[in-house]
Amino acid sequence: MGSSQTQGEIMTGSSRSLPRLILTGSCGRGKSTIVEKAAGKEGLASATNSSHTRCSREFPSQCLRFVVVDTPGSTARGNFEARAKNSMHIATAFCDKAFNSVVIVVAAEHRFENTIQEVEDSVAIFRNHIPNQNICICVTHMDRVSAEHGWTKSAFLKALTEDIGLMPCIFCGLTTPNEDLCEDLLKLACNSAPLVVKPSSDKFLDLFGHHLGKCKVKLLNSMEKHVGLFEDVISQFLKLFNQVEANLKPEAVFAFQSFAKQHMDECQTNFMAENNLADEIRLDNDRHEAMSHVIALRYKLRPILISVFKLAYMLQKQADTEFRKCPHCGLVWTRISGCPDTRCGNVDWGNDDTTPFATFRFWVDGQNKLYMKNAGRRVVPLQNRGSTRNGIGCGAPLNWDIMPLVTSAELSSLREFKVEDVPFLQDKHQKDWQNCFGELWNLVALERHP
Repeated sequence: MGSSQTQGEIMTGSSRSLPRLILTGSCGRGKSTIVEKAAGKEGLASATNSSHTRCSREFPSQCLRFVVVDTPGSTARGNFEARAKNSMHIATAFCDKAFNSVVIVVAAEHRFENTIQEVEDSVAIFRNHIPNQNICICVTHMDRVSAEHGWTKSAFLKALTEDIGLMPCIFCGLTTPNEDLCEDLLKLACNSAPLVVKPSSDKFLDLFGHHLGKCKVKLLNSMEKHVGLFEDVISQFLKLFNQVEANLKPEAVFAFQSFAKQHMDECQTNFMAENNLADEIRLDNDRHEAMSHVIALRYKLRPILISVFKLAYMLQKQADTEFRKCPHCGLVWTRISGCPDTRCGNVDWGNDDTTPFATFRFWVDGQNKLYMKNAGRRVVPLQNRGSTRNGIGCGAPLNWDIMPLVTSAELSSLREFKVEDVPFLQDKHQKDWQNCFGELWNLVALERHP
């Protein structure tokens, strides 16, 4: 955001542009109908269950006070490349220009609990990358429900607030006057300051992985089995964790955090091998199925791993521990015990199941039973956020007594949990996916601007 921006309007260069609302949601929820009513257009909506909108398009409102952006349905069908390109077209709406609000469009169902669940699922995805104040709700098809069946706006808003918190929400139906809808949308447009979401391969997977990842029915049982095994390992850790002495709990959870990441990778490898799927990610017809299954599995496993990371960060935030940083590379350390002299990165960052935070070791036997062993105490790094090195630390000699202290402001930043800290794909797949992402982005750019 530039300094010339004010609430309700965006200044770009010497031109003055209007606040932008991006409509998102599944196919058939009425996004294009909203655009027709707000912009005074015809022929945009479709009566079918398939997505009629093929790319993101923006239209000025009839009142000329805001811009509304129509996007393809997020549940469009097709093979992996078709679904990926469809999601790319949605992503372009966020990346092209600054926007003020993402409007999650859902249809009013006779049981409004179903509508709330759809909102909750969508909000959970966007909240990782978009502030709450930039997320709004629009409930369509209000002409299909009535108070006689217990469907009232007040009851819906109360249930919505109880489930996901206070969030701007408007309602409309086919009989809603265009002027009223425009006024409601304008309020949403002016509800928050504008922002831009920069495209990246990881962020794209986080936002659209639920749509990209598809699993064949015949493999669903296998996928659920491996997800269940991973969940069971996490549950076993929580039971063992309760038996750990209070002063050792932060060390135990950080050690398990690293182990759990490795074990999630093993779960994927085992699933792919069990179903004779190539454990690769490529953008060609032979690899579409494998890529789709990789993303589907990781999308199920990753939230489980995130719960471990959140526990680690919670304990880290509560810990009353002194932290110091390497004067050469800035890596932050805490001294558990031992002599004050060491080297930056002088910790096992091994290929086995030890971890850089290790006073504990973890391993799983052939029956999926988790074992935990206290392996001794050592000086360990707190975090190496943003490092591009293959290992931890720069190798320079350190003396604890003369290392600079980490300030409270720096520590607060380190202790902030960020979902991007939890990798979506295995390290070996990151480069392949980045190449695929670049190819897809170029294909979509050509479709939009031939």
